[in-house]
Amino acid sequence: MKYKVYIPHTNNIKVTKLCLDNLTNNTKDIIVIDNSIEKDCQVFRDNFEVIETPVQLHTAQTYNYIKNLSNQSKLDCFFFMHSDCIVENKETLNQFIQQALALLEKDSRTGWVHADNKKDIPKDLLCCYRCGMLDEVEGWNALKFPFYFLDLDLYNKVVKNKWSVLSVEANVEHLFEGSVTVKSDMERSIINAYYYAVSKTIFDIDWR
Repeated sequence: MKYKVYIPHTNNIKVTKLCLDNLTNNTKDIIVIDNSIEKDCQVFRDNFEVIETPVQLHTAQTYNYIKNLSNQSKLDCFFFMHSDCIVENKETLNQFIQQALALLEKDSRTGWVHADNKKDIPKDLLCCYRCGMLDEVEGWNALKFPFYFLDLDLYNKVVKNKWSVLSVEANVEHLFEGSVTVKSDMERSIINAYYYAVSKTIFDIDWR
């Protein structure tokens, strides 16, 4: 299967560096999406391909941007890794990729494979999405869920459309327990407080 690994970066360069440090010998298929205000991922260009977003995108827009990049490249699937995801070493990522690809190839209705370290990490921290599945469910709802509940909304759409979501055990860490992006600058922190409540209400209405 044809695939790429995307790691989006938004503002917190120290966190992104921690994420990438264990991957510097595993760079062939990794693309860093520079969604920061300063466009400061130039420092990674020696080891990784870097694609800059035309403007700074919110979370769901970033995910859909990656989805569109994958379709333009005619990928079968893509791997998504948060910049606050720390893998034990490069072999951890390699093993996860191979296991996820095997699951997608085994069953054409498996659309989403996520890493599971038995510590309640998000299903999209390190995962693989089948591009055809995302097209069918129309990706992430950037209007209703720009920051919060976008993963839960996607999960419900995926299951409703009878796609399988599977897990693979992997030694990964969710640095600082998340929220790196929404707390990365003052404006996002202020917006974050309001969007959580609004998004929860909309999610409850849509999926109650």
